[in-house]
Amino acid sequence: MQVVRRLASKFRKPAHGRVTSAVSLPDGIESVKNELSTIGRAIVSVVVELHDEAGAHTLYASVEWFITRVAEK
Repeated sequence: MQVVRRLASKFRKPAHGRVTSAVSLPDGIESVKNELSTIGRAIVSVVVELHDEAGAHTLYASVEWFITRVAEK
């Protein structure tokens, strides 16, 4: 199960042309895997940044997810 707990975004500048995105996990994937394997749930923060074709930083967003491990059948 996955549920969004919190979402915050800041629009910085209007985008012109093509837009690219970059996503990162500030706590790292190993931390998430460890929490899921030991306690069966984790809170995961994901950072999303958008830039237009000129390199202008157009959006910063942070999404916090609550994730639980699904029991195998």
